[in-house]
Amino acid sequence: MIDFAKKSDCDDIINVWKQSFDDTDEYIELFLNEMASDDNTIVFRDAGSVVAQYFFLDASIYIGTNIFKVLYIYAAATLPEYRSRGIMSKLIKKGFEIADQRSVDYVALSPASESLFDYYAKLGFVKAFNQKVLKLNRRQLDVMMKEASLNELTDMFKTRQKALSRYDFLSWDAKALNYAKKENEITNGKFLSTDTGYVLYKRDLESDLVNVKELCTTGNIGELFYVLMENEDAQTFSFNLPARYPLSKDDIEIVYTGMLKPISESAQMAMEKIDNAYLGITLG
Repeated sequence: MIDFAKKSDCDDIINVWKQSFDDTDEYIELFLNEMASDDNTIVFRDAGSVVAQYFFLDASIYIGTNIFKVLYIYAAATLPEYRSRGIMSKLIKKGFEIADQRSVDYVALSPASESLFDYYAKLGFVKAFNQKVLKLNRRQLDVMMKEASLNELTDMFKTRQKALSRYDFLSWDAKALNYAKKENEITNGKFLSTDTGYVLYKRDLESDLVNVKELCTTGNIGELFYVLMENEDAQTFSFNLPARYPLSKDDIEIVYTGMLKPISESAQMAMEKIDNAYLGITLG
């Protein structure tokens, strides 16, 4: 049976999560406390127990000059013994009905693997988000650096909105962005900021690579390169940037990161106008 979660489902929900993802108790607790709510947690019950689930997160997508409401599917999971029975497909199709009832324009998600793009396509999702993956070494960054100081960013939401305003992009509210910072921190990531921008990243010590999950600035990108280089001695830095970001080199890679399922008529019409939409932060 498909239903919304109840307070009494907490132990079941944690069990499904633990059997599906390799996350710590701290990680799961952070998400459930800060982002989950009963009316945005969709579950499938068998004999009264939750055996599959996902969470809806509120967001918006900017397409040209238009703004559309989005429900983002997060942490879709099914107990191992219940997989390959079509349960998740039923849950997601129910989600489309819920989105329609709430006058939401799109349902969005970020597949965890390449094979899942095909799975979600069968449910009506379309590839809509991509990004540029750009690897630069210290010498290449050095020539673009501009001296700057670390400063607490006054408003991450406003900075991100302004920095991405030239692109089609998925917009998270301030609460979601604050959660993204905390999620990154408890998984050994770091957040650095100047007066005009920020960089959210993790360092892989084995490969000596700094993976920048998101970089946004309303000022000079060289300032973020400077604070990043001052705080990390890695030799290689990988940046995830909007596909149309004006920074490039010969061996860049463009990768798909997310999909959309249009729900409203206006959303369906806007699909033809989406131009390299940027997803960036996925909250996980």
